[in-house]
Amino acid sequence: MSSRWRRLGLVPVATVVALVVTATPSAAIPTDPPPSIPCTDTSTGQVSSTQSSLTLGQPTTVTWSFTPGSGCTAASVEVLFLDQTSQVAIVTGLTGASGTSSYTPQSTGALFVQAVFPGAFRNYGSAPVTVVLPVVNGKPTVGITRADQRGLFAQAIGTEDAVVWVGGLVDLDLSYMHDLRVAPGVQIMGDRSLNPRGPRLFTTTFPPRLFWIGTGDGPSDNVHISGLRFDGEEPDDPCDSAGSNDSTVFTVISSQHVEIDHNEFYGWRGSDVDIHDPGFAPDHTGRINRDNAGTMWVHDNFMHDNKHPTYCGPNPATCSSSPGWTARSCG
Repeated sequence: MSSRWRRLGLVPVATVVALVVTATPSAAIPTDPPPSIPCTDTSTGQVSSTQSSLTLGQPTTVTWSFTPGSGCTAASVEVLFLDQTSQVAIVTGLTGASGTSSYTPQSTGALFVQAVFPGAFRNYGSAPVTVVLPVVNGKPTVGITRADQRGLFAQAIGTEDAVVWVGGLVDLDLSYMHDLRVAPGVQIMGDRSLNPRGPRLFTTTFPPRLFWIGTGDGPSDNVHISGLRFDGEEPDDPCDSAGSNDSTVFTVISSQHVEIDHNEFYGWRGSDVDIHDPGFAPDHTGRINRDNAGTMWVHDNFMHDNKHPTYCGPNPATCSSSPGWTARSCG
């Protein structure tokens, strides 16, 4: 048992408040530029793809080459794929200074060559690839069946009227992703036929917000999310993350006919579902009120072990009665 005393703030399940959104969230992950050394500047690399547009599941032939600068040696050279929606780089398995091989992109993005030098790395070339989602019964329809399809998941949920099925045994790592937009009409459904708890979507990077349903630019109406587990990876002792920012699963902005049901939320340091209704320009008229409160329906979810300490340290009541107590020593 930890000797630290903690006071936990209550985490709201859903709230409706006024909020003025001043900027559209971005899913890009900022990264510091790599250091510049002579070898990164004098080396060259290129990559190409025989298909610039293909249907999901269709392979393309990738050709790449890397030429080190004079006196330079790269520790490793590989082809990576940068997912367009999440801006997360994905390992392709294509390695070596040059080659030609088949690769099946799982989402829209771009191929590039990365060379790692002692103390630095550099990306070379770019081959954009557009992946077209299949259409079933008039709707873009995607099945997420593997852990390496997080880029496809991000693209699919951002596609209007898409149906996204997530396999019951899938553990989908969304670490380093944040502010993913759920487009109007999207359905995200977890399969529970093989796993009664449903598939698990998790993050280890504590994003301030994982999903937007609606943004400052407009609402996302007619969204349905069901049968999934959302794991925020809160440590067993919440004091281990004391002082960090809140981490929220869904932020809903002025969107109607949204249903979030039969999911499990746990390990989050903010809200599971956070609802705001600032309205939109030019008149900023609200779209959710007491007359249509049922337009946002959050029901039959299992929400547990969501906590964020407001203080971690010695128990003030005990500490203040201890001999030699001072405010400084008691924290």
